[in-house]
Order: sequence, then C-alpha cells, then structure tokens
Amino acid sequence: MMNLRHKTELLVVNNGCYLKWIDSGIGYLIKDTVYLNENLLKHPNLLKLVVWHELRHKRNDGDRIQDFVLDFLDPSIWLLLGFMFRYPRACECMLPIKKIDNYMTYDVNIIIFWVIFVIGVILFGFVL
Repeated sequence: MMNLRHKTELLVVNNGCYLKWIDSGIGYLIKDTVYLNENLLKHPNLLKLVVWHELRHKRNDGDRIQDFVLDFLDPSIWLLLGFMFRYPRACECMLPIKKIDNYMTYDVNIIIFWVIFVIGVILFGFVL
C-alpha cells in the first residue's frame, strides 16, 4: 500500500510539477516546483486542500486576478489558521519576501494583503 507522502508526490508529478517538502510556510508554487510543509502529512485532509490549491495556481498560469481570488476568497483558507497556530513556522506564509530552497521570492498577493491591512488600520483605526 502506498503511503500519503508517495501519493502526494505522484499527484504533483502527474500534474507536471516537482515536489519538495519544507519545514516552514504552508505551500508554495515556484516555477514548476510545489513546496509543501512536511507537517501537512499529519493532516491528510488539509494536505489534499493545499496540494489542489497549489496546482490550481499552476493552471492560472500567471493570471494575477485569479491567483488573488484563489488565495483570499477560497473558503478553505480559514482551515489553515488552526494549522498555523499549531505549527508557528507555517506563519511564514504571511511574509511577503521569503527564501525557499535558495530562491529569494516575493508574493504579490501577500504584499497586497499587507497594504490593505495597513491602510485599513490607518483609516479606520481597527485591526481586521
């Protein structure tokens, strides 16, 4: 019987990507590689959601609007909050600039999120 790690690797490879397990953040798609937090293996249902989320980014093929909608309007993102509380290094997914596997990368959607958050705090004096 195939374990969850191997099933996930097959799913990602069959969708034209490579897979690397990391110990921070939640999930990222950089070029043709999906990076997943290895703690997701302890949460199979959440792992499945994150894998499909990252593969949908690949299908968007650089469409920034679709990426933004996927990142912030997908109801499954609320399930990630519990994961981030349980594994604090997963909170690194909220950093706009990151180093992953010797790549310095930035996330436009996270930058937009933080700009909106700061403007909201300045204009309305409350935390979202």
